[in-house]
Amino acid sequence: MTECATFFPSRWIHRIMQAAQVRYSAAVAHYHEGRFEHALSELAPDLNAPDAHADVLNLAAICALKLDRPHEARALWHRAMIARPYDAGIPSNLGNLLTRLNEYEEAQTAYRRAIEIQPSSVEARFNLSLLYVRQERWAEAEAELARTIELSGDHADAHRHRGKALEALERPPMRWCATSMSFVCVRRTRRRSGNSSKSRESCAMGARRANMP
Repeated sequence: MTECATFFPSRWIHRIMQAAQVRYSAAVAHYHEGRFEHALSELAPDLNAPDAHADVLNLAAICALKLDRPHEARALWHRAMIARPYDAGIPSNLGNLLTRLNEYEEAQTAYRRAIEIQPSSVEARFNLSLLYVRQERWAEAEAELARTIELSGDHADAHRHRGKALEALERPPMRWCATSMSFVCVRRTRRRSGNSSKSRESCAMGARRANMP
């Protein structure tokens, strides 16, 4: 027995890939404009392909979620994980959805998968810690929040939630320290933002002076 296969000329394959890229770019534009149905319509021809690209599946899942179709989004993210098994962002997105659906055990598995792929993922660790906070699993929440802070440095929300976890664990002095660090992080962020604004103003004034006769 021999296998039968159809081979396309390379120029046809190139055209097919170009058309798919054009559709994806159009879908991204629709997404940024809030036209989620239009984005899904653009992606439809590529979603139906058995070897759909992970980026296409991920964008379609996000659009489906924006349209309040969580189960459709869930199925798309599962397909995206198969298409690209070593992308930490995809299981992290799925974990967020499962948390919203109150499917905590599966959400934890998804976050853990993201962390396994990328141990330095601040987003996945922080979201996992919030899942633990929601379940009042304070010791696990505190441990993940501490790791999030270690990885990110300034993370005001992580410091704030860690303060809550430490309070629940009856460690008041450490809770005070975490809360103080939360305020410090917020101040640093505002200061950086203010310095950036001043720098932009300074550059603009310099440009205006340079253009003066």
